[in-house]
Amino acid sequence: MCKNAKEVIRIAIRNEKLYNVYYGIKQRCYNKNSSKYDIYGGKGITMCPEWLNNYFTFKDWSIKNGYVENTGLSIDRIDPEDNYNPKNCRWISFSENSGRANLGRQKNKSHNGKMFAINPSGIIEEITNVSEFSRTYNLNRSSVSHRLNGRINGEYKGWIFYRENTTKGVTTIENIA
Repeated sequence: MCKNAKEVIRIAIRNEKLYNVYYGIKQRCYNKNSSKYDIYGGKGITMCPEWLNNYFTFKDWSIKNGYVENTGLSIDRIDPEDNYNPKNCRWISFSENSGRANLGRQKNKSHNGKMFAINPSGIIEEITNVSEFSRTYNLNRSSVSHRLNGRINGEYKGWIFYRENTTKGVTTIENIA
């Protein structure tokens, strides 16, 4: 294959959305200058050798495991403490992944309890995914999240949000309006 043909193939691969996902994982895990290195590579999260050394192996796994171009899917590590590898990764919708990431950040901020909302009718509902909850009830995800995390207090569109906090065996309620 002539050098120009190889370059054309290389450019075509780099323009694939999946390649950008692959490249992003490598950057988060191995590039100390990446803005997300501290929460991935800095915490010891790596990419398995078979993926790290071969984009086409990653691409093959992705397609066999549900990845379809332009469908809004995002790679997710099932166990956030484990590495990027075939047994720990899956493809989920971007909003599901975003909700999981928010829950992870919330847990890292020492919020270890369940999240709840009291709807305008007075019924208590547990929130397991802020993005899905917000979408279901046509609420702004950021407004809900800020109230759950105590950055903003008070009612929002008739809803009251709170979090159960269990520390040292004692349960308390946080952020209730």
